[in-house]
Amino acid sequence: MQTIFLHCIKQHEGEGGETLLVDGFQAAETLRASNPAAHHILSNTMLNFRDVGTDYRKFNKLNQMPIFVHDVKGRLKTINWSHFARDSHMDLNLEEVEPFYEAMRAYEDIINSEDHFIRHKMAPGDASAARNSSANLFFPIFLQGT
Repeated sequence: MQTIFLHCIKQHEGEGGETLLVDGFQAAETLRASNPAAHHILSNTMLNFRDVGTDYRKFNKLNQMPIFVHDVKGRLKTINWSHFARDSHMDLNLEEVEPFYEAMRAYEDIINSEDHFIRHKMAPGDASAARNSSANLFFPIFLQGT
């Protein structure tokens, strides 16, 4: 599990510039309750994820996994939600493509709904810390700047 820190040095003047924090696990549970077929598709469709670049050294990672990863008891453990890292090639039969995109859209609609995210506009000096066990699961702590 990682901890992510966001520190606002300078904030955009005017409208916009909010930080959005999403509880992806709660959104996945909402999807399971409201659209079990979509949840099943996102839990069982293997996708390719690719990440190429340079950090401390060059890297070229290729992974294959579903969006929702469950443990042997069926508990959701990880959410792989990255349109940037998801490879454009999908090893799906033609009749599986449209239901897959519909399932992704159903999940995206949930995580983009006001019910599932916290919107906070940070001020210079503010910091936010989050424990992150998936691409989009956050437990925010907002610290007021001075």
